[in-house]
Amino acid sequence: MKKIFLVTFLLSLTAGAFERLALVDGFDYANIFDTETASGNRQVLDHVLLTGANTILWRNCSGGLMRYPSAEERLPLAANPLDMRRLPDSRVPFGWLNYHLAQPDIIRDMMDECAKRGLARGIHWPYEETHWSNWTLGAWNLAHPQFWGVTANGKPWSGRTSLAFPEVRAHKLRLLDELLARGADIIYIDLFRNGGWGPQYEYVKPNIEAWRTRHGGEPPTNPRDPRWLALVAESQHAFFRAVRARLEKQPRKVRLILGIMNARTDGDNVYESRAIDWRRLTDEGILDGVAVMSVVFDPKDAWNSTRAIYRSFASVRGKVRVYFPVAAYNYSQAGIPAYVKATGESPAQVAKHLTELAREYGDGIVMECVDYKNYPPDVCAAMTNETIRGAARVQARAEILWTRPICKQPGRYIGWPTVSRTPQGDIMALFSGDRDEHVCPWGKVQMICSTDSGETWSAPTNICNTILDDRDAGLACAKNGTMVMSWFTSIVYRQWALRQPEKLTPGSPRYYWWKHDEKIPAAEEARCLGAFTRRSTDGGRTWEAPVRVPCSTPHGPVPLADGRWLLMGLSGNQHLALGGVPGRIIAVESRDDGRSWQEIGEIPFPKTISVLKHCCEPHVVETSDGRLVTQIRCTNMSVGIRGSLQSESADGGRTWTEARDVGINGFPAHLIRLSSGRLLSVYGRRWDDMGQFACLSDDQGRTWDVANEIKLVGHWNDDLGYPSSTELSDGSIFTLYYQADQKGEKTCLMATKWRVR
Repeated sequence: MKKIFLVTFLLSLTAGAFERLALVDGFDYANIFDTETASGNRQVLDHVLLTGANTILWRNCSGGLMRYPSAEERLPLAANPLDMRRLPDSRVPFGWLNYHLAQPDIIRDMMDECAKRGLARGIHWPYEETHWSNWTLGAWNLAHPQFWGVTANGKPWSGRTSLAFPEVRAHKLRLLDELLARGADIIYIDLFRNGGWGPQYEYVKPNIEAWRTRHGGEPPTNPRDPRWLALVAESQHAFFRAVRARLEKQPRKVRLILGIMNARTDGDNVYESRAIDWRRLTDEGILDGVAVMSVVFDPKDAWNSTRAIYRSFASVRGKVRVYFPVAAYNYSQAGIPAYVKATGESPAQVAKHLTELAREYGDGIVMECVDYKNYPPDVCAAMTNETIRGAARVQARAEILWTRPICKQPGRYIGWPTVSRTPQGDIMALFSGDRDEHVCPWGKVQMICSTDSGETWSAPTNICNTILDDRDAGLACAKNGTMVMSWFTSIVYRQWALRQPEKLTPGSPRYYWWKHDEKIPAAEEARCLGAFTRRSTDGGRTWEAPVRVPCSTPHGPVPLADGRWLLMGLSGNQHLALGGVPGRIIAVESRDDGRSWQEIGEIPFPKTISVLKHCCEPHVVETSDGRLVTQIRCTNMSVGIRGSLQSESADGGRTWTEARDVGINGFPAHLIRLSSGRLLSVYGRRWDDMGQFACLSDDQGRTWDVANEIKLVGHWNDDLGYPSSTELSDGSIFTLYYQADQKGEKTCLMATKWRVR
């Protein structure tokens, strides 16, 4: 049973599960529960689980204690004089300083208890075995003064040994073997709790000799000299490599997680203060996870600066799991109390915000000093309130993995994106960017791409930039590698802002719209105004000349199984200066891989619907049984329609069923067929419960599970929408859309990664 629980949990990690690491110390509970007994520690665990923790890291530290009968180490002191607390029966609460002598074996008991409960079981093991330098020391260290650290002026680091000595590393590894023998599946090494160790204590014989060989002369007296740090780091790396080798020999998977502190936007200072280059450990595959214990955020801009720090870890995420702090303990002035002071929010609000940021940029959270005081009920409730930006993390048919901005242009407006995945697995996205606002003359079609399943993105490049407003870019990739994009140009800004140009204030944005518009030659406007497609056969590096098409749509054409491309669009859109032409939703095909287009069909509508007045922005998907399903944006409040209508074709797009309401409460829709055969429709909602939504069809689009509509993300205003999706290689879904990231900002591109349940 234990193995089943553990295997299930570890498999869930590979599926992108959000992990909640809790550092648990009997010190924090000593006078509340009897932490000298297994029953007392089970009470501790019950309390810890109120935080939602699913990974427990039992501390084998705090005063140098060995919390199990150890053959390798013992403690020279029998009681701790630093704490005068008493248990209810008047015992000193630190009797467990004698754990090295006899049973109970609390480490083994708690590893077993975690396995019974299906929790990931870990041990917090500082490789200096001490909490603070003035606390108790292990007897092995005291018995081997020849291995003690030394400062630059020759002062010994009493009782603490240097990893530069092979004998010390061997001692540490024997201690590690004892922990592994007790069932640990995670070894967590914390660079903060290391007895005050640092490169200033590494002026020992092996390092001095190595310096003389490498550089000549004597080592620098400044322990932060970069050359000295690099040399000291070698013995630290040798130790971590040995730890990794030990873990690889275990009959089960054992993860190695490193805790770092004081992370900054421009990297981190762990290397400087601890002489350990954790990024190198990551690159070499030594680590399985990095737990950020604290960040150096800007109190004047707490949340944006924290977000920037978290975002900087994208370079290692994917190589290792990354955990961000929800730390009630305020060491380094970086815990929840520091955010409360900086933002004026309550501790519960801060905890919720930190948890949401961790979901956006990491794989989990790490909680510090988990006890009844540090994580009170309201904070626990906020942390376990499973919402991400207004959407429940787990819903009837979906699990939200993360939501985050992926492209921001500060001070500029972005809108109407489409995403598609190439046969090679790269994700491409087109959008209208570098704008003043929703309607303006400056829009240009831009492209970004991701080679790591949407985790990181390239800078935008311009694809289309005519003299008019270039907007609503669609995109799709065929199996043969051909990419076809679509977009249209617009002069609607004249209707919005230039009806009375004499009233415009010189120097205002719209004043410059007018000055620009005055200079547009009539012939150039006629050449550029309309709807177009372009092809690329080299992954979007170059694009062929535009081809005019007779209809417009925001998400573009789709490739079909028979080799054709099909574009569903609105013909007669007055916004394209084609007023007077009856509005139609038409099907346009390409039989030459997107080089030319011909109209082949038209969707019929009920008499209560005027296409030109009520309908636009269709998109189509091909089902597994060869049918075509199109959804069309429709707003006709006089007959109670505000959402997406649907029409279907069984003959390749030549004839279509009359458009009908299928209950999709939003628009415009983007449709894809998932690898399971299900259809997915994603759409925005600009009324009532605003945000981005999704709906699934289990029967090839004949019906939709609107009762279990999926909310991907919420929002506070109606300038949002146009989501589109692509399925990733692991079966998760990447949905891209536009809306503002923070109140007071202009819109940006945002994305949600999620799974179907």
